[in-house]
Amino acid sequence: MVEATLTTSTAPLVRTQPVPIVSCDGHIGPRMSDMRVYCPKDRLEEFDEFAGQVEEMGKAFSSLRPEQTVDAPEALTRAAQSARMRTVEGAHDMDARIRDMNSDGIVAEVIFHGVQDLRPVPWIGLAGFTLGELVDTRSHELSIVGMRIFNRWLADAVAIEPERHVAA
Repeated sequence: MVEATLTTSTAPLVRTQPVPIVSCDGHIGPRMSDMRVYCPKDRLEEFDEFAGQVEEMGKAFSSLRPEQTVDAPEALTRAAQSARMRTVEGAHDMDARIRDMNSDGIVAEVIFHGVQDLRPVPWIGLAGFTLGELVDTRSHELSIVGMRIFNRWLADAVAIEPERHVAA
């Protein structure tokens, strides 16, 4: 928990009780393998193809070093930096996330999709990134399937400690 020190005109006032923190801007990006179990059986082949392309793109970007992207377009630089987010366990693993929350004194959080780690909702792009042919913009149906996959995963993830999480 965080301790707060308040300064008045005469003397500092030290708060000895923990200050509860509620994060209203938490982000999460499950791995494709985590979401696969929520994919309808008749879409598994398409899901696996999409997941493979996303993983290949992530590997390519994560192998870039910051100095290699100095003169690169901004999107490439952000993609390389964001791919490194894949090493943050709490970005996709709720048990690790809860450990991090406990360590940081966070008692509750609102969770949105997207930790900028190049793990999109299936068949839907990421804010600030273009996935090119990975996103089939012609298929509204695939977008709906992708959102359902993610929402089912998220519902199970926040059910671990539902009193501490709000999914957005």
